[in-house]
Amino acid sequence: KVPFVVTGQLTNDVTSYSYYSFKIVDTVSEGLTHLGNTAEETNIQILVNGEVQTLKEAGAAGDADWVYEINGQTLTVYPNFGYTMNDGTEKEASAANGGDFLKLFPADASHDVINSSTFTLRYNCLLNENAVVGGAGNLNEAKVVVSNNPYGDGTSETPKDRVIVFTYKVNADKYADKVEAGKELKGAGFTLYKEVPAPAE
Repeated sequence: KVPFVVTGQLTNDVTSYSYYSFKIVDTVSEGLTHLGNTAEETNIQILVNGEVQTLKEAGAAGDADWVYEINGQTLTVYPNFGYTMNDGTEKEASAANGGDFLKLFPADASHDVINSSTFTLRYNCLLNENAVVGGAGNLNEAKVVVSNNPYGDGTSETPKDRVIVFTYKVNADKYADKVEAGKELKGAGFTLYKEVPAPAE
């Protein structure tokens, strides 16, 4: 598993919008596989202003404040709230449209609490059999797509934040006596340990 974190802060005029479409989009190369949540493991977690949010997979039963979708190499996370656009068109929350960030807060929440809200997305990917060993590595690109006009329905996206995961391979042979071609021990096992200094008393 390879852990990733995306953090950010909203602009300080969010409450001037009638709705605030928001989604985080993360795309990885073929050497990485996004991992979803299971009953046993939480591989995706999102926090707003430091508080853990309820999250479910798109199409899963039950209610949650946020939804995630994994489509091929792309993970999309967005608020689970639809919105009414400025022309009156209704939009359901989806990976295509995002969801209304403002509805995450109670109606009486102060503007100071909502404006400049922070968000943190934590998620795991699996380094898989398609991983590039050495060389160019395995790319992860994340961006955030948000509303950009309180009086219109447009969106903007942040520049992509890029991270490269490198992995390497080690070949090892074991011999009974001296190193000699063809004399390797068959089925020999190896265990690699990390040496950690004992804590000071």
